[in-house]
Amino acid sequence: MSKKPEVALVNMPFANLLTPSIGLGLLKSALAKVGVSARVYNFQFRFAELIGPDDYAKLYGTTHTEELAGEFIFASSLFGPDWASDVDRYVDRILRRKAPGSFGKMTYSEAQVVEFRNILCKAREIVEGFIDECLQAVCSINPDIVGFTSLFHQHVASLSLGKRIKEQLPQTYIVFGGANCEGLMGAETIRQFEFVDAVVSGEADFVFPELVKAVAVSGNIPKLDGVLSRTRSGLHVLQVRPSHARMVENLDLLFCPAKCKFGQSTGSA
Repeated sequence: MSKKPEVALVNMPFANLLTPSIGLGLLKSALAKVGVSARVYNFQFRFAELIGPDDYAKLYGTTHTEELAGEFIFASSLFGPDWASDVDRYVDRILRRKAPGSFGKMTYSEAQVVEFRNILCKAREIVEGFIDECLQAVCSINPDIVGFTSLFHQHVASLSLGKRIKEQLPQTYIVFGGANCEGLMGAETIRQFEFVDAVVSGEADFVFPELVKAVAVSGNIPKLDGVLSRTRSGLHVLQVRPSHARMVENLDLLFCPAKCKFGQSTGSA
């Protein structure tokens, strides 16, 4: 790759609508310092527009993280249409359950359960159109590298978009990072989803620019702490616990997070 790489950094639902991703802002600044420009896409805003910001906030702020409502919404997009008929099973098994340690008290009132069910059904109906919009926005810059940040219930939405990017642009290098890629979770992500080229376990501030430069120069990733990668010939994941990227112990070594156009529907910068 002779030209400077084109990098897209992606934030998917269900990211917080009130606080930007400081991780992606830091990565954009770190890349700029090595002469690589990057665009940040805050697609959570477009999804909130489509289902309504109030309903988005209810799913994000009212349901419990371990119930994985955000992951459930995008499940059929990633795993196939057979997942589209199980809304009532999810509602009955997950939302209509007794709260742990509550002596029989239900987690949610029946009115809340009904409201959540309606939001879930509405959200699932627009998922494919939303993913198509995201795909067009990212592919319009013909990126060489796409990095996804995945926290809490963002993983399935990110994987769904990553899969489609790889189908449309097979040479694009797909990287995942964030809390959902820590340790064995990252190893399992790259093992289960062949369109993911690399995952970063731990803080990516120092290692991600090195990864980007390696992809730009040769496409071959050297041994980097915290990075699990696959080559075109196969997956290089040893049966050992993955290493973690070096922790940032001195914040003065980091660059100021880049300003991003935060709050727009497709939020690119």
